[in-house]
Amino acid sequence: MHRCLKGKQLIVFDWDETLMNSREIARRASLQVIADLFGIVDLPPKLTMDLGHSPCVLAMEHFKIETDQDKSAFVGRFIHYHREMERAASLIPDAKRVLQTLRESGLSLAIATGRSRASLRPLMERAGIQGYFSALRCKEDPGQKPDASVLTGILAQLNHDRASCLLIGDSRTDMKLASNAGVDFLHATYHAYFELDVPHKLSAIAELVD
Repeated sequence: MHRCLKGKQLIVFDWDETLMNSREIARRASLQVIADLFGIVDLPPKLTMDLGHSPCVLAMEHFKIETDQDKSAFVGRFIHYHREMERAASLIPDAKRVLQTLRESGLSLAIATGRSRASLRPLMERAGIQGYFSALRCKEDPGQKPDASVLTGILAQLNHDRASCLLIGDSRTDMKLASNAGVDFLHATYHAYFELDVPHKLSAIAELVD
């Protein structure tokens, strides 16, 4: 087990880029729209990479999409492709095995995400992991990241204290959430867009249990 799990009873995961590579789905959806609208399949490498982080904004800036009609057409196609691709998406490699191992070791698991339950639950069900988690904090719940209430609500619901909790996430928002709530943070770097200056990092999810 990873050293950061020592003494922990509750592991809270972010979803996007921590359990699922959602940025890659957004990047691929953007590239498909660009191919449809402009017939372009080869883009500058940096733009191709950055499209996963802010897809519609960067694409519309790069291709000078300025009218409301053109913007609406781009976004509409993006949403269509993104939904189709997400329906076929899988968890990142080893994620399900890791979650199962953590549960079997007696740890409680939870998710803290900015997604809605309506978008999250089908993904969890298709991956077969809905039974692994004891709590979810989603878009509909009071407070949003990085407000401490996102984590303190989970702690209260599952009757754990701050010292027993570890948050695993990829973003600055996740880091701030952990700090605001007074819990330890483990930076999932494997699909992170930014490198964070934190003491504990996870370069592959399998490192949690291997």
